Amino acid sequence: MIPSCVPATHLETSGAVLSAEEIKPLLKEPWALGLAEMMNFPGVIFGDPEVLRKLDAARGKRIDGHAPLLSGKDLNAYLAAGIRSDHETTTLKEAKEKLSKGMWIMAREGSTARNLRALLPSPLPKTQGVFCW
Repeated sequence: MIPSCVPATHLETSGAVLSAEEIKPLLKEPWALGLAEMMNFPGVIFGDPEVLRKLDAARGKRIDGHAPLLSGKDLNAYLAAGIRSDHETTTLKEAKEKLSKGMWIMAREGSTARNLRALLPSPLPKTQGVFCW
């Protein structure tokens, strides 16, 4: 997966900036499955031109999300942009809404993020999925 947000925010000093023009050739590589972790959900929702260029470059490939607490019309806009998964879901209510709109939920149970117990009780439609890592 090709990183979507380098730096993660405009406040970060990562030492590099990865633009849409720079990710285009990477996404054409056979080993590149898609665009990873679109953390800039405000940029998606409000149509930031650079964010939209990154999403456009990834069309036809997987686009993974990062959308904590996103719901309602904002979630609809995020999904309309082609993003199909989220690993930041932490509540059952949030999981149910995202699943009902066709989003894949990735429940995490690790050293820093533990949301598996909160999400397991969710009744999942047969066409939906939960990934755990």
